[in-house]
Amino acid sequence: MYLNFLKKKKSIFNNLTSEFINGPIDKFNHYNNIQTKNIRLDNSKYFEFLSSISTGWTNTDLYKLNTQNEQNFPVYSAKKNPIAFVSESDPKLINCSDKCKLFSFASNGSSSGSNFVIHERPFYVSNDRVVIKVKNDEVLVEWLKYGLRNMRYEYDFAWEEKANIKSIKAKEEKVAIRVDNNKLEDLEKQ
Repeated sequence: MYLNFLKKKKSIFNNLTSEFINGPIDKFNHYNNIQTKNIRLDNSKYFEFLSSISTGWTNTDLYKLNTQNEQNFPVYSAKKNPIAFVSESDPKLINCSDKCKLFSFASNGSSSGSNFVIHERPFYVSNDRVVIKVKNDEVLVEWLKYGLRNMRYEYDFAWEEKANIKSIKAKEEKVAIRVDNNKLEDLEKQ
């Protein structure tokens, strides 16, 4: 009898776990019949990894440059929130806007493959962050957050296994993108 009780509890737990892992995006797809296709992150028609963009600033440099004024340019590392704000305009400044958003995530440490940020204003990054530019209107930047939400756990990214451009391409990471058949071409034909 106790064994049946445990099996029932396990079933409830699995349903809750599935709900948690799949999250609201799957519910959204189900109720609104939104179609999605999986696209590899190394598909250059859709995505571009921005490289050679790290500032090279040390912690000492950042301490001196940090204005603590959130109106200045934010500097991101593996942490989700900016580690500094600088007024300096440098060639490594990554330009973006609310009309041309960029997506980034931590590539190093215990948060490797997580700490997603959608950027809508110019910013800087350290070596501990990957930045992706969406090159195709068929992909909404906001969907990357949902499509990659389990990446860290699927590939066990952490201190030893970094979520950098090379490892993501090697693992053939894919992201689900929304497809609006009234507006977009059939991705199967491409």
